[in-house]
Amino acid sequence: MVWFLIAGLLLGFVGHVTGVGVLQHLRSQHLLYEQLRTDLAKAVTPLGQLDFNEKLVPFGTPIGVITIPQ
Repeated sequence: MVWFLIAGLLLGFVGHVTGVGVLQHLRSQHLLYEQLRTDLAKAVTPLGQLDFNEKLVPFGTPIGVITIPQ
């Protein structure tokens, strides 16, 4: 009985890492890209590590797009 529980937990973990985690990552990247495009259109995107008030930009703030060839 314990083995079924362990197998179920392991299967759930693998399913989350390979399926749900990928979907969460893709959604997050899409939302950040849309936020960056909107901020660029409004001309409010910081172009460095400091914002307009000379304060550090918070972690996770999109400030550019990096394209890495596969």
